[in-house]
Amino acid sequence: MMKVLSTLYKSKDGFKRLLGGTNINIQEECLVRIYTAICTGDEAVEIASEMKEVLPEAHIVGASGSGIIYHGKQYDDETLIIVEQFDLTKVSINTHTFLGKSAIEVAKEISDTIEGVSVPLMHLLCGDHYYDIHNCIEEFNKLNKTTKLVGGIVGDILPNNIPAYVFTEHGIIENGIVTAALSNEELYVFNEVNIAHEPISPVYEVNNCDGALLIEIDHKPAVDWCREQFGMKDLKEYSDWQLIAENDDIVHFPMVLEGHGGASRFIKYDSASKKMSLYFSQINNQTKFRIGYTSPTKCVQECLDICHHIVDTPIESLFCYSCLFRKLYLGNCAQWELSPFANTGICGVFMMGEIGYIDGKNEFLNGSCSLVGVAEKDIYINPDFSVFEDLNKIKDDNQRLLSFVWQKQSTAMSKENELLIEQLIQQQKMMKQQLYVDVNMGLENTIKFAQDDLIYHFDKMCMVQIESSSLLVSRFGRQGYYRIIQKALRLVSEFASNIEKRDKLFYYVHNDSIVYVVANFELNQQEFMDIIKSMYDQFQFIKLDEKDEILINRFVVVLNQKDLLEKGLGILGYYQNSQTNFLIFDDNTDTNQKLEHEMEMIQILNQVIEKQKVIPYFQGVYDNEKKEINKYEALMRIEDENGKIYNPFEFMDIAKKYHLYSTLSTLMIKKVLTLFAGEKSVISINLSADDINLEEVRQFIYHELEQIGDASNIIFEILEDEEFRDMDVLRNFIDVVRQYGVKIAVDDFGSGYSNFIEIVKIEPDLIKVDGSIIRDIDCNLINQKVLENIVFLGNQLNANLVAEFVENKKIQERVEALGIRFSQGFYFSKPLPYRELGL
Repeated sequence: MMKVLSTLYKSKDGFKRLLGGTNINIQEECLVRIYTAICTGDEAVEIASEMKEVLPEAHIVGASGSGIIYHGKQYDDETLIIVEQFDLTKVSINTHTFLGKSAIEVAKEISDTIEGVSVPLMHLLCGDHYYDIHNCIEEFNKLNKTTKLVGGIVGDILPNNIPAYVFTEHGIIENGIVTAALSNEELYVFNEVNIAHEPISPVYEVNNCDGALLIEIDHKPAVDWCREQFGMKDLKEYSDWQLIAENDDIVHFPMVLEGHGGASRFIKYDSASKKMSLYFSQINNQTKFRIGYTSPTKCVQECLDICHHIVDTPIESLFCYSCLFRKLYLGNCAQWELSPFANTGICGVFMMGEIGYIDGKNEFLNGSCSLVGVAEKDIYINPDFSVFEDLNKIKDDNQRLLSFVWQKQSTAMSKENELLIEQLIQQQKMMKQQLYVDVNMGLENTIKFAQDDLIYHFDKMCMVQIESSSLLVSRFGRQGYYRIIQKALRLVSEFASNIEKRDKLFYYVHNDSIVYVVANFELNQQEFMDIIKSMYDQFQFIKLDEKDEILINRFVVVLNQKDLLEKGLGILGYYQNSQTNFLIFDDNTDTNQKLEHEMEMIQILNQVIEKQKVIPYFQGVYDNEKKEINKYEALMRIEDENGKIYNPFEFMDIAKKYHLYSTLSTLMIKKVLTLFAGEKSVISINLSADDINLEEVRQFIYHELEQIGDASNIIFEILEDEEFRDMDVLRNFIDVVRQYGVKIAVDDFGSGYSNFIEIVKIEPDLIKVDGSIIRDIDCNLINQKVLENIVFLGNQLNANLVAEFVENKKIQERVEALGIRFSQGFYFSKPLPYRELGL
């Protein structure tokens, strides 16, 4: 199994601390990739040298970038480090210079480095704007049919105006290329490209070009051809990337190369030569192409397709090479397209041009996003398909493009203009139609349901959940599972063809295991229920053939409710452990009120996350020796859009049930650390097993502590509300955070720890005594004896005790008499928002 670490680099010492929290062996070989959007070449080489000191067996490659991606978020001024340690895969690094060499010579040099070795994947990073990369890739394909290439022309560092470069720990590779080859016949490699460029014109040909300069297209001067196609009287060159994004409309219409799987090139006006020119590449005479446009709709469709494909390939480390053009011209879509993979910790870098594997060969691309995943074991990732329900957040700029074309037509009308506008409209319609259908299940999807619901006003739904989906996938594979589902859907279709008023039923798919049928007022409730009951009788169990392909299905009927889909999904979740396979939900259902509350709270939680309305409250901790409050415990609250504050008992169980807890927790930690940055007062933050068990939460905490540096005023309270799956993970986590000065407290001690001995082994700095013991200490002899023993244990462990739930003077006097150092409770302080603490 691979070992992977990704981090934003701050310092050598900080990196060593992070490394200590992983299972990476510093004495074994690994691949280290460094991408920086902030460093000079010398600074980058220094970081590579530091990596070599920390990981002496590391193979190191690095490159500049026009921005980086860390755990799905974009940064313009950070340095990203990826460490991958393999069990069976060998890594080899090679450098090349392209100065004075033909593309054929460069391609042969690269190919020769892996001759006779099975290399399923190679990272290939080109510095100094290697314009002949297209031909180099073409020649490499002739020499090597099996190696997938990823990478491309690396990006300039835009904020500091630093030209693109590549490097190793030995220095910058001038006019160079650096490669990292992964050798292992059994290595799983996933590589797919989201291009999002839609061709909309007839085929044209470049008749004459000189390197990057386009001289003649379609037997016309290239400048005249562009003016005619786009109706532009004046062509201008813009020197600044932001100006290009805001003013140069031509870059919204790339050249989509014929026979290259959709690979595109962007063109601009070169004022020095007064000719049209390509960005960061060159092509050959007789190159055929079509005018395309950058389509956010197609970006969404291709992203959805990639999500369906990625679940079938083992992946332990997922990375992307995206394009600066994509960042500039697709706007929020460039970041949105990564959101289905945010839960995988996806990282990446923005390039000037990318390489991807398309239709069985390597291609050089512009304006694309090339996703690459590798794995040595059968470990799969699950994209978050729910993001596709929020397509209204994608800014579709097609209207802007249409307006641009119409405007230009008014000044220079031509047949080419008319064709361009017609094709643009038709392609947009086609893409939206494709977006509405689930390609694997063959049914219209939830996106289409939302559109149809606005028209038909559905008021009845039957949701069918395939209970045996996981078992069937494990037995027959995902493609085999889809074939089984399609067989079952054909049976349902044949059955439905005999139903009276069948045209009043609409069918949709939510995901791989949930389909649903809906109707509106044209089918009354009794008619709908009769149809559903007959379907249930026929299809509760579906046995397809002698291979024991059995579908076990649960039916949930929702009647006369707003938000049918949400209600159906909610009731499926509510009854997920029930043995009942037929459920009816309407206004008379006993669980209606509970489910309504649950659905309302889910909506509130989503709003809280979107608007970051996690509100830390703080309860003071009284120092019985110093006679003052000098510590505070951070307690989570959330605030809805009306300003109402909710306590954890109102939302925490629901947040955990619907997998929202880790997001709330990271928002809470971030806010508390920000509020107490530079404060002398000590702050205590609760961490549950859910937090520490998750790799992405641990990495988030390490990153935040690295930003702080000295965290000696921070206490992490370890809660055991959920079981620690691996005590080694807990111990490693504590070892890492203690290097930043963090103290460790054990919370609710005395309430019955299943891991009592292990908790003692972590040698906590503080032990917080459970409130159920403290609140009755003035009158309960058993609790007094228990507390006396905890005090003895604390002394043996050299750990200070904190008495919780100190609510009156009598309890406080008893706590002080036992020599307990700290008291916490309403006798001293109730939880307050930060502004009321007076700090």
